[in-house]
Amino acid sequence: MTQRPPPWRGLLVLLTWIVWPVVYLSSETMLRMMVSTSRRCSIEGCSPPQGWGAVLSWIFVFGPPVWATIVWVRWRRRRRASTI
Repeated sequence: MTQRPPPWRGLLVLLTWIVWPVVYLSSETMLRMMVSTSRRCSIEGCSPPQGWGAVLSWIFVFGPPVWATIVWVRWRRRRRASTI
């Protein structure tokens, strides 16, 4: 008799892919609007970061979901290896 893995781990990974980019990009934009004293930010919004700032921004957007997915895949592989 095999044990089913808890469904919340897969849901957590899925929510990480859906919720985290929205939360991060919203908070980054709000922070830039509050801190910025240049003309890059206005009521309509802020211009996106350029150069290395853009690279770091994309790393922070996709880093946590990729990390959560990798941890979940490793966990599932260990569970399957231990049940065989």
